[in-house]
Order: sequence, then C-alpha cells, then structure tokens
Amino acid sequence: MKLSLFGVASIMAATISSCFLPESLSAPLMNVAKVNVPAERLSTVSNLLDQGLYDDCVDKSSALIEQPSTDNDTRGYALCLRGMARSLLNQPVKAIRDIDSGMELNPYVEGKDDLYGVQATCLFKLGRCRDALNKIGKSLAVEPNSMAYRLRGLVYLHLDNYKLALNDFDEALKFGDCSADLIELRETTAAKLGAKRIHATCLRRLTDYRKCAIKNTVQKSTTYVCQDDYLRKP
Repeated sequence: MKLSLFGVASIMAATISSCFLPESLSAPLMNVAKVNVPAERLSTVSNLLDQGLYDDCVDKSSALIEQPSTDNDTRGYALCLRGMARSLLNQPVKAIRDIDSGMELNPYVEGKDDLYGVQATCLFKLGRCRDALNKIGKSLAVEPNSMAYRLRGLVYLHLDNYKLALNDFDEALKFGDCSADLIELRETTAAKLGAKRIHATCLRRLTDYRKCAIKNTVQKSTTYVCQDDYLRKP
C-alpha cells in the first residue's frame, strides 16, 4: 500500500475487517419478512458468524448450501453468510463470489448495502480500486451510510484524489461517524489540500457526540454539533 500518512495501513486493516459488518454480523440477513426463509435453518450459521467462529461458519453454511433439499432463498442467505465469514478469513476472492451468487439466488436478501460494502472491502484488499468504487456506489444506492463514504474516501485517498476523499470523509462525519481515526484522516487530507480544518471546539463536540452515541443517548440539542454545521466556528 502506497500511503503512509498517519498510519493509514493500520487504519485500513481495521476498516477492512469491520467497516461494513454490523454489531450483529448476520442481523441484516435475518430479516425474513419479504421472503419465506426458514430462519431456524440459518440460525446456527448466523450464530457462528456472530461469535467469530468463521471457519465453523464456512463449514456449516457449505453443508446447508450443498444439501439438495435447500431452497434457493435459504441457499442465497447461506451463501451471503459464508461470503461474510470468508471476507474475515482473508479469502476475498471467494467472499466476493459467494455474495454475488447469494444475491443472484435470492434477489430479496436483506442488507444489500452491507453486502456490497463487504465486497468493496475485499476488492480494495485485492488492489481493484475501480471495482471497489463500483460496489461502494451500489451500496450507497441501496442506502446512504457512513461506512460506505468512509471506505470510498480511503479508496480515493489511495488513488491520491484528496478532494474526493475529503468530500467523502465529510459525508461520513455528517452521518455521525465521529471515530478518532476518521477525524484524523479527514484533518490530514484537509491539510494536504489547504482546506478548512475542524475547529477545536467542534472537535470536542464531535467527541461528546460520539460518547453519547455509544450510550444511545444522543438527543437533538445545540450541545452537540449539528450534522451540517460541524465545520462552523461556535
């Protein structure tokens, strides 16, 4: 990786492993309202993924996929779960293929924004930045989200397109992603361009906003920086 500013390599490692995987990794996939998927057949697989037992998740999902009686909707969900596990086992090519196959078998699978994001991180790891940008675009088309903007900003940063990277880091911040590494990346990129930095007081507000968000107690209040005003001096 050609970037070295502020330890981007280590930040990328953390981002690749977790940026599109929700707190309950399988949660977006287990909403079966749109299709009649027997969730009990997938519960073991999804629990293994949530517990970090990725090899076991691959084994169990493979058995479900290969079982002749498995219907296409269930097989599609299982393929997506296996793809997510493989992305965390550093098997990006297999992960991309599984998720593609899963979404093809089950077009109504939930959490497509996350699934496209997982594929994008895998493509980025493979150095296929243009393909990663395409998948991120699909993720954002399903539902705009902070992690898609964060990852796209990192891809643009890798491509030395600092202006587009800064725009995407700002969009991620507007969605409430106030993590220290994102702020650091944003500020470093702004310095490269000579762009406006985040005011110190606003940085403190962002930190307070993040702490409250973790506790699920964020309220609409002038105490915290507004989504569109975080660059404004108090």
